[in-house]
Amino acid sequence: MSEQIKIWLVGNTGLRNPNRIQEGFSVFASSAFVGHLHGRDNELGFMNLLDEKGIIQNEEGKDSSGSHARKWRLMFAKNGLIYPQVQKKDGRQEDLGPLDDITSFGRLILSI
Repeated sequence: MSEQIKIWLVGNTGLRNPNRIQEGFSVFASSAFVGHLHGRDNELGFMNLLDEKGIIQNEEGKDSSGSHARKWRLMFAKNGLIYPQVQKKDGRQEDLGPLDDITSFGRLILSI
């Protein structure tokens, strides 16, 4: 193998290609999954939407658990694009913002 592999990493999200972030976030922002990225049905639905829009390529039967959607949700939350789930020991969800909703930073990114 003569080609050198370039590694990109912001956090450890499992999302290997940063070039897909803008398109994937745009798909999310215009979907019914804003504020609803938790739960098996929502995870599967968002994963299928990403696949349908060509953001990911989920081979038939490869991921039936929604793990692709959880990776995207983690990346959105770790990079301040959506509000993450607040643990009770850390405070109240209401004090941060609605779970899985787009943050003001996320809205700014969408406007660029």
